[in-house]
Amino acid sequence: MLGDIEVRRILLLICLMIFSAWTIRLDYKIFDRKLKRYILSMGGLLIFLIAMRIVRIYESSYFVWYLYYVALIFVPAFYYLCSRYLSGQDNRFISYTVFTISTILLVMVLTNDLHGVVFRINEAAKLAGKSDYYEQNIGYYMIAGWMIYLFLAATVTLVIKRRRYKRDVKILIPFVPIILGIIYTAIYINVPAIQGPIDMSLTISLLVFVGMEGLFVMDLIPNNVDYDEIFTRSLLPIAILSPDGKILYRTQNEIDIPEIILRDIREDSASSHYVTRSNEHHKYEVEKLKSGYAVIMTDYTNIDEAKEELYHLNNRLRRQEKLLSRHRSLKEKLYEVKVNNEIMENLSHRIDKKKLRINELMDGMDEPEREALYEVKYLIAYCKRMSNLIVSNYNYEIYDKDRIATVLGELIEDSRDRGIYGQVNISKRLMLDSIKVTSIYEVLFAVFSHVRDVGVLINLSKD
Repeated sequence: MLGDIEVRRILLLICLMIFSAWTIRLDYKIFDRKLKRYILSMGGLLIFLIAMRIVRIYESSYFVWYLYYVALIFVPAFYYLCSRYLSGQDNRFISYTVFTISTILLVMVLTNDLHGVVFRINEAAKLAGKSDYYEQNIGYYMIAGWMIYLFLAATVTLVIKRRRYKRDVKILIPFVPIILGIIYTAIYINVPAIQGPIDMSLTISLLVFVGMEGLFVMDLIPNNVDYDEIFTRSLLPIAILSPDGKILYRTQNEIDIPEIILRDIREDSASSHYVTRSNEHHKYEVEKLKSGYAVIMTDYTNIDEAKEELYHLNNRLRRQEKLLSRHRSLKEKLYEVKVNNEIMENLSHRIDKKKLRINELMDGMDEPEREALYEVKYLIAYCKRMSNLIVSNYNYEIYDKDRIATVLGELIEDSRDRGIYGQVNISKRLMLDSIKVTSIYEVLFAVFSHVRDVGVLINLSKD
């Protein structure tokens, strides 16, 4: 019996050291703060469990006897909340529910009034003098079922989240410790003979430890496992140095660190930026880490060359822009001349007959004649108005009701000396382009040129 206690004590001490070192290492393995709190809580509870088992060897009080159930109940609770957080399903209601149920189950174990729901005393075995007269009751199975549910639900959530294992046999690996735990619990309950030599809490804690390490290795829980190998294989211009200036990790880039930086690191007086005289294109940034320094080199050689090339390219583009601007300006002026020539040709074509008529009238007058002067005035008004209309045609102008009324009203006003009077009625929303207005003006002018002393009513509408 004494030998069994010594072996158990040694195993517990070994596990205590392993779990302590593992928990300390977790602080460096986990990046996310909230995830780190969950994982460190699990590691701390495992340490607490082993510590309570060691204390139990020396202290057999009731409180110490069952205090390790704190870890057995809350480790799966934290693991479940961790999986919910990683899958984006974390919320306060779930957290409160899990902690409430776990707390109720823990109270059932620790309190005298409810302890009988978890364990009952076998009176016959107690009277017979047997040491294992405690038997599992319904509360024990509730705790075991709750633990199994949390472990299974959390693992399924993590596996589903990492879909790359969906069609791989590796999907079964995270479930192996859980299956072993279920099998062991079933044997432990139904085979009392193994309850003495085999410590249940120690076995469960070891299975949790192995299962968590498996989750880290499979990257189901984000961590920096094998980060040093990934770092050394990269081509980043970075090196990790110890406080005494020795290189701990170096990437394949293998940057050369100037002696001045190494000296300042050894003297713990390193600056954040360095530029060496030997190569001004290489600039170094030094960042202090928890247990060393990170040196990052930036090579500006190609950047400086690119800047120089960009400078010359910008100058070339500016010269080309000036040439294009001059070319565009010249084309615009040529186009204006062309348009002006077309306008003049079009206008000349329209008013040539009117000009000939004016010349005939002027040549045939020995003395000023009122009627001839009226006609000359009439033809000059036509030339003026037609000039404006022709320019409008080239500008693709649109005439609204008021502008149309102005053009036709001026035509009637110019025809008043011929005894023509009238009125223009235009629908409210009528809009015409300048070409149509020009055509209407020419038709009306031709009509008015052949009539006298008439009244005119002009109605314009668009169907």
